[in-house]
Amino acid sequence: LATGLVISQPNDVFAQTETDINLNVKHSVGGIAEFDRKKFITLHATLSESGWTGEEDKLQYMMDELNVYFGRDNGSIMWNLNQAKEDPNRPGYVDPASMVARGRQSREKVYGEQMASRHQYDEHNDVMVGGQTSSFWLGRSTKPCCGKEGWEIAGADAIGEYVGHFLNEFYRNDGEDPTMGQARPKLFEVLNEPLYELIDGEADSHVTPLEVFQYHNDVAAAVRKFNNTTLIGGYTTAFPIFEERDFARWDERMKLFMDTSG
Repeated sequence: LATGLVISQPNDVFAQTETDINLNVKHSVGGIAEFDRKKFITLHATLSESGWTGEEDKLQYMMDELNVYFGRDNGSIMWNLNQAKEDPNRPGYVDPASMVARGRQSREKVYGEQMASRHQYDEHNDVMVGGQTSSFWLGRSTKPCCGKEGWEIAGADAIGEYVGHFLNEFYRNDGEDPTMGQARPKLFEVLNEPLYELIDGEADSHVTPLEVFQYHNDVAAAVRKFNNTTLIGGYTTAFPIFEERDFARWDERMKLFMDTSG
């Protein structure tokens, strides 16, 4: 590393740039003329997370000064499945009555009352929710807290029914104020990063992408028996690498998903 060396160049060495500013011209691409912060400046978090307790000044700074939006919640749908009560008459399915009670508690007591100070930021809370293979895949069991005993989930139909009840009961209806709970998510993702979790991350995996995508369809069909307003999307891929083997990976995965699930 050389030190003590000074290089001087005349100003005319650098390129000169001339800029014209037209205040009466509006730049628009596809009808869009402004940067949508609600779409692009988002947190993988939600307004109802307990982590904001004691961090109200940070929350206010992010909302008011930085104008950040909440975009994703992959935790609450999993937590509530693991704590859900099994239907005594249908092994492997959640008890619908318990979902109604837990949903009302979450909406009105926890969010409506205990988190009332956060309602001022309600417009920033526009999240999607997603399931994860740890509980949403075949043969999984619930993992309740506090030493309680779990139960085995009955598969795609049971998962879809749970999701339908969750979307209906844990969120407020359109037109209701924040005291009645958080706004219902516009989008539900069946499985987050499923091929990485079930295939790439498992040395002896026997799961195929087609099985994952067919399962996606089965869950989606079951959700629609109870909820027909929330969009169902996915899947999120962890490491796309679409171009691998001259785009064979694209054909075997993303293209196959689109052909199978739309």
